[in-house]
Amino acid sequence: MKKFFLPSTLCILFLFILPSVLLSEEIPEKLQDIAVIQDKAKAGNADALLLLGNAYFFGKYGLEKDYTLAFSNYRKSAKAGNKAATFNLGLCYDQGLGINQDPYEAYICYKEAADAGLPQARYNLALILMNGLSSPENPDRKIARDIKSASELLAGLVEKDFPPAFAKLAEIHLNGSTGVKDEKKAFSLLEKGISLGNFESMKMIADCYYSGTGCEKDEKKMLYWLKMASDGGNPEALAKMAYFYENGIFFKQDVRTALGLYEKAASAGLDMAQVKMGDYYMKGAIVEHDFAKARKWYEIAARRGNGQAMFNLAVLAMEGFGEEKNDSKAAKLFLEASKKEDVHAQFNLACFFYQGRGIPVDRTAAFYWFKKAAEQGDMKAQRRLALCYIDGEGTEKNIEKGLAWLVKAAQNGDKEAIELLSIQK
Repeated sequence: MKKFFLPSTLCILFLFILPSVLLSEEIPEKLQDIAVIQDKAKAGNADALLLLGNAYFFGKYGLEKDYTLAFSNYRKSAKAGNKAATFNLGLCYDQGLGINQDPYEAYICYKEAADAGLPQARYNLALILMNGLSSPENPDRKIARDIKSASELLAGLVEKDFPPAFAKLAEIHLNGSTGVKDEKKAFSLLEKGISLGNFESMKMIADCYYSGTGCEKDEKKMLYWLKMASDGGNPEALAKMAYFYENGIFFKQDVRTALGLYEKAASAGLDMAQVKMGDYYMKGAIVEHDFAKARKWYEIAARRGNGQAMFNLAVLAMEGFGEEKNDSKAAKLFLEASKKEDVHAQFNLACFFYQGRGIPVDRTAAFYWFKKAAEQGDMKAQRRLALCYIDGEGTEKNIEKGLAWLVKAAQNGDKEAIELLSIQK
């Protein structure tokens, strides 16, 4: 059976909300509530500033949602020493809410809040350390990947029964990131996470039962825990259930049920599901064809760094689907998607540089992106790279290398490469 499971979620974030300890014991009207909070916030009370920030973040107490004002109040509260506000400030930087997205500033905030003992901050700090942060434009804002420190943070949280930590520590054991792979230990951690009601653990243990990782393969248990995680709103579990229904695996094929599950996963923030929703509206097979809704979902996924979504947005701009044709916009989007290693975007970007479409002609840049796409196996890019070598465009002329790439393209089925080789003979 074809393996279908998606990569594990890289990040789970929590907004930290303090109880309304600043209000009187009597239950005042909502407007009185916010008035009390605002008065104390104006006086510089750190807890009140945090509560006011939360009110703007969630749209509470009659206030409209306003991430910019939420961020402003969190920052004031953090400066006044409130570590919960420091954590929330980190979330705003992490998600780009009320401020430009800045993972490094998020890291600084999480570390400060983690040092103060906040479990949520220690967890998010561990997630950053598991993957590291890179900034080619600013090397000073780089955070090295540190699995050992991440494991220690997660192990400490496991000892305190912090539910999300079990799944992430299990992930480290499953991947052998510390040099030792321990499937039994991972499975044990997931069982404990399940006992604490953690839906990510349920989704991961379903993966284990599917593949027989740390346990015997068990289809019934896999489906049980996947459904439990899906019913709990786990985005990846929802998407996997959707995949089953879409393709008639384990269940009778039901594309409308699949659509509903994908939409729930997309609304919960899973970028793959967001792309899927965009595709549904592009095709118009199950839902009404709607370029605007397709673009909306692609834009949401693109903001989360999804290269495929960026590529799809570039195609919309290039072809003028639901908007004016805009090659300059398409070129920028192809570039962003190319940086995310989207092979189709790399090929298109190379063609844009070669033709001077939406950007100035640059054969060196065209050669670079043809090579990147060719190395990922794109047969058209392999043929175009071969011609760059043969003709000396964007690189030094090298017939031997050109022929070698032409052979690869032909072996992968490119008809034009096959014809060119037959002429060579």
